[in-house]
Parts: sequence; structure tokens; C-alpha cells
Amino acid sequence: MRSRTVSLMLVAFALLGTACARSPFGAATDVTANVGVSIDSVLRVAQTELRSQGYQTVYDTSGIVFTMPRDIPENLRDSAAMSRGQQWVVQVTATNPRFFSGTRVRVAGFIVPTATTQGGAMRTASGDSTRTNQPQNAIPISEENAQLFAEVRSIHDRIVAAANRRR
Repeated sequence: MRSRTVSLMLVAFALLGTACARSPFGAATDVTANVGVSIDSVLRVAQTELRSQGYQTVYDTSGIVFTMPRDIPENLRDSAAMSRGQQWVVQVTATNPRFFSGTRVRVAGFIVPTATTQGGAMRTASGDSTRTNQPQNAIPISEENAQLFAEVRSIHDRIVAAANRRR
């Protein structure tokens, strides 16, 4: 009985640690939720939602949908450090959550360094030139970029709401 209690406490602490995890920079860099549909359904919903907002999407068979780089809109730039013409991408990851049914949805945004987009450097996934992952040297968007992170959260909320409507 005692070992079971200890085991349950360890699981609880592990879940708490995961829930409180932050980036090394001290601010959240993604938004997550669990939904009651399959991974494939979440990825289809993500593509539909992103495309309806004008994003071009790429589907990676490892459970990731991401957008092609696009300019950061003027109204989403928080500081003078974000220059005109700077670009960003959105990445949606769908995985099986531990201890729960359904799918875990993670949405993150990345600022793409200007030199990366000018050279068109996209990192290929596992050596396959037909599939790509996020741009090289992408900078995670965190809560410190309040307006841009709010857009990441908004995209997440729309994807989760649409996925939950499919149930």
C-alpha cells in the first residue's frame, strides 16, 4: 500500500512539473490542451483553420502541421526590434497524451531570422527533401512578445474549439 501511495505521489509531482514547465527564458512559449478526437482529426482541423486565415500549411507525417513563413503584421509587432518584413511561422503538434485519451494539441510560434528567409533555408525532416520542419534558427515566440503570443493563443483556441466540435 505504501509503495502505491509513493508511486501516485511521484506521478502527481511529474504531472505538476510538466504543467509548470517554462522555457529556459522564463516565459511560456507554447499553448497546449487535450481534445477528444484523434491525432489525424486534429491535424486536419489545424490545416483547415490555418488555411481559412490565409496561412499556407505543410503537413509533416510525424504529427506536425506548420505554416510557411509570412510577414509579422504591423499590429502584432511589440517592439522596434521587430522590423518590417520580419517573418514568423506557426507550428501545431498533435500527440497522444500520457494517462488520458484523446489528443494533446500544442501550438507554438517562431520568429524566423531575416537571413534564414532570404536564403530559403528550411531544415528537412529526417533527410527527406519532400518534407520540411521549422526554419533553421527560429526563435520561439514567448509571453514576452505579448501581441504575437496572443495571436498564437488565439490560433490555438480556434483549433481546439473546432476539434471539440467534431466530437
